[in-house]
Amino acid sequence: MESGVGDAVALARLAGAPARTKEPPMTDPRQGDRAVRIPAGDGSTTAAGLDETGVRTLLDAWRRCGAEEVAAPAEGAVAYREATGWDWFHENLVHSATTAAITAGVGRRLLFHGACLADPGTGSAVALVAASGTGKTTATRRLGPHYAYLTDETVLVAPDTLEVTPFPKPLSLLGPSGVRPKTQVSPDELGLGDAVPARLNRLAVLDRVRDGDGPVTARAETMGLGDALIAVVPHCLLYTSDAADDMQCVD
Repeated sequence: MESGVGDAVALARLAGAPARTKEPPMTDPRQGDRAVRIPAGDGSTTAAGLDETGVRTLLDAWRRCGAEEVAAPAEGAVAYREATGWDWFHENLVHSATTAAITAGVGRRLLFHGACLADPGTGSAVALVAASGTGKTTATRRLGPHYAYLTDETVLVAPDTLEVTPFPKPLSLLGPSGVRPKTQVSPDELGLGDAVPARLNRLAVLDRVRDGDGPVTARAETMGLGDALIAVVPHCLLYTSDAADDMQCVD
């Protein structure tokens, strides 16, 4: 496995790429009796208790995942409660969708905590593996307009072919205050490239360096196999074949 990746050099080159800002909805969602199903990798989750504005907002935000309106389920859905506020509800919905993608992929996929982008012409993909808060979403916003956006949270890879299953969820962005809940912004609003059939070609490990004396210049470095494994393993689930005893989780 090689974690040095030519595509990652673009982190420095494209660091100043512009991003679009989210326009506020015309009205705030209110509680209702409608529901939206959101595919998530090989799984799915459902949001219920929605009115027309809530349905339209989720269909727009999750369009690339194939969201669709469905009959409201009797149970098992993430229900919107007006008192909790829309942003908290949508952040919880993202968590539910991510959990569904991971749960459905256990034992079937290589699962990496990271972002994934691909060359739109060749489908050659790079996974940007990282701990929370180290730059996955920031890198996705900067590189996404120039590449095919596959995910910014959970990378789902077939162990035999290395094909990547897209999970192009909305990006979770903190506001200027840096206080949650995060705002969920669709990849369409940010101008990210559409997903393409892709195969994992490289892993890149993101590491955010904070320096109180000033800005730090982004750079890409090749890692040895041993160092790469130490950096990647804490952020993945290791898949074993049916012939083995079981699937081993590493956290």
